[in-house]
Amino acid sequence: MKKILLLIFCCLFFYSFLFSAYDENKFMQAGKSFLAKGEYEKAIKVFNFVIKQNPKNAMAFVYGGVAQIKSGKKELGIKYLEKAYQLTGNAKIKAQIDKLKRPGAPVGAVAQKQPAAKEEFKPVHLGLKAGINLASLTGDDVSTQGAKNLIGLCAGGFISYSFNPWFSLQLEGLYTQKGMSREQSITTIQQKTNYYYDYLQVPILAKLSIQTGSPFIPVIYLGPAISFNTGASVYIEQTVNGTTTSDTYDESMNTSKMDVNIIAGAGIEIKAGPGSIILDCRYDMGLMTIYDIKDAPEQPDVKTSAITIMAGYSF
Repeated sequence: MKKILLLIFCCLFFYSFLFSAYDENKFMQAGKSFLAKGEYEKAIKVFNFVIKQNPKNAMAFVYGGVAQIKSGKKELGIKYLEKAYQLTGNAKIKAQIDKLKRPGAPVGAVAQKQPAAKEEFKPVHLGLKAGINLASLTGDDVSTQGAKNLIGLCAGGFISYSFNPWFSLQLEGLYTQKGMSREQSITTIQQKTNYYYDYLQVPILAKLSIQTGSPFIPVIYLGPAISFNTGASVYIEQTVNGTTTSDTYDESMNTSKMDVNIIAGAGIEIKAGPGSIILDCRYDMGLMTIYDIKDAPEQPDVKTSAITIMAGYSF
């Protein structure tokens, strides 16, 4: 119980920290306010900060370019506008650049209010991911003798909503295989037992994206998940004096239909094409016993856990 309370506290702390994170819209408004007042150097500092956090923000380049030109740094301002044009392909920005490059064009040739360039910040992302679980079982009633990780599949999709370039909430739907493998040997008998527990899992993760100003964005995430059991079985393989036999037993009747999990992990997103390649590694800890044995006075203390490694693509 203490572990569960500690994990819940960590989740709440993580969420509260992220909700107070950098707000891009507020910085953009502050920069435009400085620009309107003629405080160009302050505006430049604000827009440069926004660009560092989100290099795909075309409007930050547009307004930053205006501020540079208004402060007398025409060539530098043109470079900002050229970057905005690269990001958007906006013909009006291109026309303004050409106008500024004409011989004798005055510094004031650029209007303070630029044509609207499309914001590159996308709040909603969809994606697919797949990988493997290195699964095991934990708890007071789990023997570690001969225990090994069971390799299982984990695959699914997700949708995320970004409040700003730093913070987003991600809802996932995953098919995940958990369990454990055990190998034992007694004189001439060797036995291998695999415990399989399949789930449809729905994690709700808070994600912190560390903007580096490069295509490589480290991410950290934490949150709860609800898992619905779709099947449970035990596979036993015995070898006696060189003769091997095997059998599979259905354990669904003795398995709880639902589990609650805590997920924590980290990864990296790599800008590629219209989206990003995703690489992540997470730890998934079950909080409830997997057993629901009818008429049992007390359920065995056996919980799932897994280290999950996945790759995917976000659009």
